[in-house]
Amino acid sequence: MSIIEETKDLLLKTKDFLIGSPWRGELTSTIDRLLYKVEQPCELAVFGTVKAGKSTFINTLLGEDLAVVNVTEATATINYFKYTPDSKDHGKVIAVYNDGHTEIKDKTFLDSLQGNTPDVLARSREIDRLELYIHNDVLRRITIVDTPGTHSVVDEHSRQTDAYATQAARNEKASVNIKNKADAVILLLGMVGKAKDKENVHEFATTSNPFNSIGIISKIDIDENMSRGDWQQRSAALGLTYRDGLHSVHPVSSGVY
Repeated sequence: MSIIEETKDLLLKTKDFLIGSPWRGELTSTIDRLLYKVEQPCELAVFGTVKAGKSTFINTLLGEDLAVVNVTEATATINYFKYTPDSKDHGKVIAVYNDGHTEIKDKTFLDSLQGNTPDVLARSREIDRLELYIHNDVLRRITIVDTPGTHSVVDEHSRQTDAYATQAARNEKASVNIKNKADAVILLLGMVGKAKDKENVHEFATTSNPFNSIGIISKIDIDENMSRGDWQQRSAALGLTYRDGLHSVHPVSSGVY
């Protein structure tokens, strides 16, 4: 039996056992939700500070240039990369708005929502999330969630009518919600333990399960003086530092890939 079938079998047996118990109402409804979720793709959320390399890392995971890579603070919306079995739908974007209605868009629309200009911020505030459908085998069992960067730094002249500050606060709140419900989490870290990374990991320790969360140092190719062994040692040290919030820390070179 596959892991999925074994899990379903265990949940059904547990449900049958609980039917005669005083907890059947609350617990059986929880099991029903789990039975539904076990058939759904694993939801993998990717977090990190602004310009931590999230988009490049996601593109590396997918083997395609799908997430927008920018030298500025790019991701202004929450983007879900989902699987579509039909190659004709490859690249289709569905915008899910805050009021519940949806619109079919294309990747050009997705690209237009990157950055922190007043126009981008005004339009992104109306959107709950974007769902990008991709004909890619990696996404058959995994839905990747690209989240806006945390701990943003923007020049004061960019904070027109504090639209950016408002959007940043909304992004932070949305990220917490995603982190709480994601099946697995990847947190992009800097090459050394910075205060912003420590704050992120501390938040993980209080709101998510460290067994399902790993840290990634994603830009190890920047320092040519560090060997593979050096990075493994540094990752192990950071893993001990962040052990309350992350299962482990691993060095990755998306750029070299």
